[in-house]
Amino acid sequence: MVTNGHWLPEVDLAENDEEIIARMDIPGIDQKDIKVTMSGDYLTVSGERKEEKEEKKKHFFSLERRLGAFERTIPIPAPVDADKIKAEYSKGVLEIHLPRNPEAKPHRIPVITR
Repeated sequence: MVTNGHWLPEVDLAENDEEIIARMDIPGIDQKDIKVTMSGDYLTVSGERKEEKEEKKKHFFSLERRLGAFERTIPIPAPVDADKIKAEYSKGVLEIHLPRNPEAKPHRIPVITR
């Protein structure tokens, strides 16, 4: 996705009883150039895809890949334990595991008969 000349990687959010999982395709970015932060109910991922030195000398007929910095802030729909968030980057895919806050996990209340 491109907005105002900046590119924004698309994000998939999934959930189960234990965690919320965010996946983002950001190929071509060095792991050290990725920053993941959690503030309140918002997850922010930022980074930069840098131009390779060899490409600066080339003359392109078409250039569709986006270069430069991005920042994406995603509202998280449930309270999470920020101290236990884990981010993994493999083959151009960033996967962030946001464990649900134990106090905020839905729990079943048994119904008894009288």
